[in-house]
Amino acid sequence: MKIFSKIICLVGVLICMTVTVQAQLTPQDAITKIKRGINIGNSLDANPTETSWGNPLIQKYYFDDYANAGFTSIRIPITWKDHISNTSPFTINQTWLNRVDSIVTWGLNKGLYIIINLHHEEGLKQIDTMKNQVAKATMIAKYDSLWSQIAIHFKDKSDHLFFEILNEPQILTQTTVDAFNVRALGIIRKTNPTRIVIFSGTDYTGVDKLIAAKIPDSNDKYLMGYFHSYDPWNFAGLAKGTYGTTSDIGSTAAIFTKVAKWSKTNQIPVILDEFGTIGACDYNSRMIYYATVVEQALNNNVAVNVWDDNGNFQVYIRNSRKWNDLKDVIIHTYKESPTKLKTVVVDTTITLSWTNRTTLNDSIYIDRRTANTEFVPIAKISPTATQFKDSALNKNTLYYYRIRTNLLDSIDLYSYPTSVKTVGIRKPYLGSPASVPGTIQAEDFDLGGEGQSFHDLTASNLGQTYRLNEAVDIEARPDNGFQIGYVATGEWIQYSVNVKQAGKYRIDTYTASTNGGGKYSFIMGTLTTLTKIVPKTGDSTTLAVSSTYNLSFDTGIQILTFKITATSKTTFTVDKFVLVQDSALTSVNQYENDELNIYPNPAHAKITVCKLESNSETVLDIYNVLGLKVKSEILTNKESSISVDGMPQGLYFFVLTSNNCSKSKSVMIN
Repeated sequence: MKIFSKIICLVGVLICMTVTVQAQLTPQDAITKIKRGINIGNSLDANPTETSWGNPLIQKYYFDDYANAGFTSIRIPITWKDHISNTSPFTINQTWLNRVDSIVTWGLNKGLYIIINLHHEEGLKQIDTMKNQVAKATMIAKYDSLWSQIAIHFKDKSDHLFFEILNEPQILTQTTVDAFNVRALGIIRKTNPTRIVIFSGTDYTGVDKLIAAKIPDSNDKYLMGYFHSYDPWNFAGLAKGTYGTTSDIGSTAAIFTKVAKWSKTNQIPVILDEFGTIGACDYNSRMIYYATVVEQALNNNVAVNVWDDNGNFQVYIRNSRKWNDLKDVIIHTYKESPTKLKTVVVDTTITLSWTNRTTLNDSIYIDRRTANTEFVPIAKISPTATQFKDSALNKNTLYYYRIRTNLLDSIDLYSYPTSVKTVGIRKPYLGSPASVPGTIQAEDFDLGGEGQSFHDLTASNLGQTYRLNEAVDIEARPDNGFQIGYVATGEWIQYSVNVKQAGKYRIDTYTASTNGGGKYSFIMGTLTTLTKIVPKTGDSTTLAVSSTYNLSFDTGIQILTFKITATSKTTFTVDKFVLVQDSALTSVNQYENDELNIYPNPAHAKITVCKLESNSETVLDIYNVLGLKVKSEILTNKESSISVDGMPQGLYFFVLTSNNCSKSKSVMIN
């Protein structure tokens, strides 16, 4: 009986063990569970201490907030170099190790997937430049020991804890990084044979660096790859220009197509461990950027960990336990989410339009907020609606909108948000119209707002000076004045002017451009002037003058529009406009240029025009004596025959424009 009882007891224990033991987490399983994650940046990776870079100590409640928001994985960047001895056996400071352990445990206890790594380890990253072989060997031994101690300490933690071998090796050669990956993996596997380990390549670990990296062990079934993407860097990291064109989105999609192919070929899941843009970027562009990255990642079975440092790349506002608009973009973007959210402003009415990408959704909600409020629903409309008009809004007020719906009664779908400002009553910025003749400072454009007194492709003042609440990008000048910068094709600015005396006028435009080549024109009433090309000045503040001649102005208050018709690769800046009355402008001599080859002159039915430059196309614009454009052609051949048959007899101005110059000639048609 005693033996029988023992057998029954043993069977019971085995049954209990069978019930409680869980299957080991594989990378393939993990990638389906960690789709949307976040970094706790600039904290444990700060040096020499956790608070050295201005962030508060990490709190347990962070993980409550992360989980409640919908994040499933948390990457905790860690810098160890200030917490490990410099001599063998290179012991990690126990207080520091305990602190890391506590934070990791907070996350694991919330059911989150946690990633820890070696982050800012400058000593290791310098080994390729070390000439002293003893010092080099010591540094390698130090970091081998570091991974050994980390692996031993955390070996009994849940398989929800992942090890990332090395963050952004930067100046290390790929060969050195490959060797360290192999060595670190071997060390980890001694005590953690089935823990998921994440590796990448060298430099800043862009997608191409991951693809170029050697797989540390082709037989290891618990590997994941990672890469970082702040592409395009000019936008995401430097806040230059905008994001959201078909080309922009295509470039982002190409990154994920490339990494998905590598992942499938090697049967290794991939995490985008860092991505984001700095807060100074254009708001609307940022929202499109984050939504695009998340959607492309989901489409290609790639997990994401958004970079959040509680500063320039903030998502979670740590002290107040609040979130900015990015959280909902990251959590609620799906391939079925409403997209292409656009706005049109007419006075104090904003019309929204968007594209729906599913027919399985519930009613659509329109959410709105202002600069100092949270999003609240303002309307519930049909699930098939694609437009909404919001009327009777406040003048000169910035509003934020998003579209929200639900898929199959289970998944919340959000569009990315967008911001737009209502316009006000137009009036001169300085209180009265600028006197003509006289000088107009470019930054003193009329009040009235986007679509009424100006059109700017960004929603904020990228120059961050002077008129901070306007979207026009105003920069400081070295002469203590201001200039308009970041100009883009299609933008325009308007000025109320008071012409004291009717007559012929010249506008001298003061611009600066590193390489030249941008183009602009003026509009006054029905008159559009000839296009002028911005000269090269070598930088963005050294000014040059370009003159637009023979403008006929009537007396009284009128609106002068300055329009950017083209921008070169380096764009240009605008300082001021000087309007000069010139009664001598009575002939076409201002337009004559004997270097142009246009014949015959006078012409009757056809006229031959030669290109300005053989290696680029030339645009021919033909204007009548009133300054109105009557014909436009693109010249691709060295000589082009242009039909003038049917054009009224009289004097015309042929304006030829290429990449590097613009020239004009008067032509008589009879």
